[in-house]
Amino acid sequence: MADPWIRLGDEEYTAVWDRFELGFDFHPSMELRHWPGIREPTPSVTYDIGWYYGHPEAEALESELDAAVIDAFRRCVPPGGRLYVLDWMHPSYSADPHAISAAELRVPVLPNGTTICTWRRI
Repeated sequence: MADPWIRLGDEEYTAVWDRFELGFDFHPSMELRHWPGIREPTPSVTYDIGWYYGHPEAEALESELDAAVIDAFRRCVPPGGRLYVLDWMHPSYSADPHAISAAELRVPVLPNGTTICTWRRI
C-alpha cells in the first residue's frame, strides 16, 4: 500500500506554494496590522474560533473536528485522489484522505497559533 502522506520535495513545494500565494494573495504575518493575510474566495465562510482556545473540552472538540473534516474530504476526493496539505513554515504534503484517520494527521485542521494550513484537492 502506498504511503498516504508524501512530503513535498523542494521543487513541488515551491510550485504549490507559489500557486497558492498567487491565487489567494497570501502574505503571511504574525502581526495583526498585516491581517488578513489571505484573500478569501467568493463564496466562502469565515468562522471566529477564538472561543475554542482554553475551552475545557478543547481536545475532544478538536478530535471531533478532525474526524468530520477527514469525512468531508473523503466525500469530495475520489478513491485514489490526493490533497495538498500546506502548513506555512512547516513541511507540506500530499495526502490520500481515504487512507488516513483523524488520529494520523500530520498537519492539524485547527490552527494552533503558529500553524496556518490549508488542505486543497490536487
